[in-house]
Amino acid sequence: MDGILSKKIKNLIIFIILGAINSCFAEPNAAPSPVAAEPIKVKQDQYQSSLAAKSFYDIGYELYNSKDAGFPQAKQAIIFLNTALNLDSRANYVLPDIINIAWKYPEENFSDAVQIALNEYVDRPSDLEITSRAVQYLLERLSSREDREQLLQTLLNRYEDKNLFFASDLAAQIGFLKAETADTAEAQKYLIRACLDNKYNSLAFDKLAELTEADSNSGLPVIKYLENFRYEVRVNPLNFKAVIDFARLAESLGVYESAAAAYRYCEQLHKYLNPRKLMPAELYRPWMLSSFNARDYGMCRQILERVRGYDVFDVMVEAIAAASAKQGGDEKGCQVIRDGIKRRAAKILSGELKASAGEYDDYAWFFCFANDVNDVNSQDALTWATKAYDADSNSTSAASFFAYALIKHNQIDLAKPVLEKVGTVTQASAIAKAEIIAGKDANTAAKEILKSAVSADPGTFEAQRAKAMLKKLGSEYVPVVDPNILLTVLKNDFGPTIFSEFAPPEKMITAELHTGGSAFSYGSEINAELAVVNNYSEPMIVCPDALFKGNVRVDARISGDLSEQIDNLIVKTVRPSHEITHGNALFIPLQLVTGKLKRIMESHPQAELNLEVTVYLDPRAEPNGQIQNLYGLKPVKAILKLRKLDLNTKYLQQRLDAFKKGHQGQKIKSAQLFAGLLAEQQSFYQIGTKYRFIYAEPELLSSAIARCLTEDDWVLKVQTMAALLKLKLDYRLTDAVSAELHNKYWPVRLMAVFVLAKNQDKDFLPVLKWTANNDGDPVVKDMAAAMAAEITNEGKTAAGNPAAPAVKPQKPPQQK
Repeated sequence: MDGILSKKIKNLIIFIILGAINSCFAEPNAAPSPVAAEPIKVKQDQYQSSLAAKSFYDIGYELYNSKDAGFPQAKQAIIFLNTALNLDSRANYVLPDIINIAWKYPEENFSDAVQIALNEYVDRPSDLEITSRAVQYLLERLSSREDREQLLQTLLNRYEDKNLFFASDLAAQIGFLKAETADTAEAQKYLIRACLDNKYNSLAFDKLAELTEADSNSGLPVIKYLENFRYEVRVNPLNFKAVIDFARLAESLGVYESAAAAYRYCEQLHKYLNPRKLMPAELYRPWMLSSFNARDYGMCRQILERVRGYDVFDVMVEAIAAASAKQGGDEKGCQVIRDGIKRRAAKILSGELKASAGEYDDYAWFFCFANDVNDVNSQDALTWATKAYDADSNSTSAASFFAYALIKHNQIDLAKPVLEKVGTVTQASAIAKAEIIAGKDANTAAKEILKSAVSADPGTFEAQRAKAMLKKLGSEYVPVVDPNILLTVLKNDFGPTIFSEFAPPEKMITAELHTGGSAFSYGSEINAELAVVNNYSEPMIVCPDALFKGNVRVDARISGDLSEQIDNLIVKTVRPSHEITHGNALFIPLQLVTGKLKRIMESHPQAELNLEVTVYLDPRAEPNGQIQNLYGLKPVKAILKLRKLDLNTKYLQQRLDAFKKGHQGQKIKSAQLFAGLLAEQQSFYQIGTKYRFIYAEPELLSSAIARCLTEDDWVLKVQTMAALLKLKLDYRLTDAVSAELHNKYWPVRLMAVFVLAKNQDKDFLPVLKWTANNDGDPVVKDMAAAMAAEITNEGKTAAGNPAAPAVKPQKPPQQK
């Protein structure tokens, strides 16, 4: 987000949020301030400083993201975040945090502020994880379905032109609410809208299909189901169910080229997911049949070789291969394969080989329908159908073949009771029924039965027999939807091959951590960004159902002069509102210098540190406690060098001179450095010396810092006091910061209140209460009230204040 927030919007956000939390902090009968007799009344000027805004933002971010943070810290964070908005017209980076804080605390009413933040945040690149939290927060505060519908409708009208994926989520929620009231027409209208705005919205599609099927008993156009299954595979290329559903539907519709492509993808995916298991017949049989009907005879031969390579003799595969060879003009190859089938059959009949009930079934099918498409050897058919029926009389397929073989052997009376048992549920039994009634003034009924049998699975050998019978009866089968039209639509949507070549996830996606360098000096920024690159030929979608669900975890390990393992340094979820096309990347900013790592880095300027950063995508914990990354991807690792500050007398003098003659930036850097040196010494008082360092007189350091607070530069004062949060103030710094409680600039007073409150105990309460009632700026008043509430109700917390406890100043032994 790089737009400029209007002054009106900024002030409105601040007014709403501070007003919402103000009632929590009311302190009647507040005691007068011991340090001032008159309330401060300052004209509200418009201050602007991106530098100061960033400091206030950083403090707020650390407050509410601290592992031990509670609502008191969240209140303080909100004040700081809104201060950043007030000081920088381009501080749109604050908006997601306002939404996140409100989402964490749904019991508090920040609805108006969330709506305003949402309005300023939503744009084409918006993160749907943020927008969905905002909408969820707003909806949970409404008590009636009507109010929720009205809110969603308002949001939909406002944002559909800004972000289609977000609009799709909104329209889907309206559709779900409409469905609850049985207003199916309106529900369908909004669900269709949701699917148009985001073709990957499977929840909306599933509900739309459910309502349409219940409403019309026919459902959506079949092409929509095919497209949805294919989109589901794009979202998650490992979604085996979606691939097989597509393949079976395409096959049943006679779109054999698409079905064959899907079954081929199934085979590749099965091999990846189950590397030690053979491909089941449920996959390779329909794959081969679809390839045969698509006239891809070369693929039929390949599939035959693969199945034989499993050391499997599959009668159906052999028969389809024979038919394929014949269609391809290889009469000799066809005969060789058929002879092999019959040789094995003879060995089974002679008892030389044993056969299962399933193999008897296959041979019954072969001699009934596959030995010769246009004719049947009735004796062979009856022999094998009888064996199949004897092997399993409860088998519907065996009974169907048996009835058909009896009819072809002119034993109709014996066939009838078998048909009555199984009905016309299989293609074989339906053809058998048609054979009986055809020519007995029931041609129309026979035709209908045959057409129904073909439509059940138009690509089988049984269907070919049924089509031949229809032709003899003077009719033909015409599909409801032209398969060629369906194929054209699918190729336009997904390319000529329909399915891309499968690739393992580690080749589809790569992740890189960009830090702008590998070595950093004390005080320099580390701007980290995770790039998730899409190497696959298909667009990458990031959502809860996707291959990459958008979950990121960052662990850090510090070695060198200090050792520390920091797990879960960052845990976040992102959901971009757009596709990531081939060769492009999703860029995820990571605020590495945060939490415990931030405290260590800022408080040990003379430590030589190595920082090993490990980034996990969609991490999951194994029973043994190890963290696994997304499928075959390896976690992203980076090792950064944090150089120690080589402190010496000359360098120290240069920094002291910067306080006197340097520009603003040099003074700020010097103040931050001196604060870090003081924090380093305080850390050693607390835990002991960990590494060799050069000692600097603390009185010299604190005096130099205090000098910054005497200058008439409000940005310098704010930055200097922000640097003091890492340490425990001595009396000199306490006096210097206390003097800023009466500064004419409200941002200075705000920072002074916070820094002092974090360093004081309950003795500071009278000052806080007086400030909360008498300061001339509402932001300062609310911060004082927030800090008073924290001290009074919960005692002092560690949030935002990692400094060591107060110690009696002593000069540690100097080390060289």
